[in-house]
Amino acid sequence: HEAPLVEMIVRRVVEELKNRPQDADEQLV
Repeated sequence: HEAPLVEMIVRRVVEELKNRPQDADEQLV
């Protein structure tokens, strides 16, 4: 599949979600 840009974005988002603390969920409420 030819989508290196999309893969980079997806990986970046996934990493950010993993690094984010669970407390962030409370802020969304």
